[in-house]
Amino acid sequence: MRTATEVTSLLVRSGTPSVAGAMVVMKVWLWPVAVFLLFSRRFLAASTAAMWAVAGTCAWWLLSPDTFSAYDDRTRETVAGFGRFGIGVLSIAVNEGASVGAAEVLAFAAGAAVLLLAWRVTGDLARFTLCLAAALVASPVVWAHYYAVLFVPIALRSPRLSGLWLVPYLTIGALLWPTIRLEFIVASAASLAAVAIVSLKIASPTASRGAAQPARAAATLER
Repeated sequence: MRTATEVTSLLVRSGTPSVAGAMVVMKVWLWPVAVFLLFSRRFLAASTAAMWAVAGTCAWWLLSPDTFSAYDDRTRETVAGFGRFGIGVLSIAVNEGASVGAAEVLAFAAGAAVLLLAWRVTGDLARFTLCLAAALVASPVVWAHYYAVLFVPIALRSPRLSGLWLVPYLTIGALLWPTIRLEFIVASAASLAAVAIVSLKIASPTASRGAAQPARAAATLER
């Protein structure tokens, strides 16, 4: 997860399409972040990122065809076997009695709704934050450390220590090793609340009008 966070941060700082493509190959659940390039009208960068992602996938297929062909089945087995033990939308739905298939549809629909918001907001930092939120919401299996990516937009919005830096620690309940259904539901709800709070603080129109984005954040996202 440390690698995913570092790569995401590098994407924002540099705007390098190859970084976005590599990120999607390394951590598929972060695919909505690549959509940020489209929403911010970086069409050449988006197409280049897609080519890098395809190149990485082809390299995987050539170097390890067995693991490549088994990836889909293993992913489905992981979701079916461990989805209820994750910290996210699917976990809440499954622990409330929904089937895994229905929970996957619900998580994807929720992520798509967040992406729609990302498309409609103004400002690259707001779009990027909501694309990250969409990745966390839509992913079928979410572990507690995935939420570390929230620190990337927080660092861009508030380089100095502020109350916003404490919000991701709402996921602390997930680190206490929940063992029963209610504990997974509560931990997931608290973690998703952290996503909502960070998104509102950074991407809401009120936040955009109320405080100017730091010059460094603006500079890194203006490319």
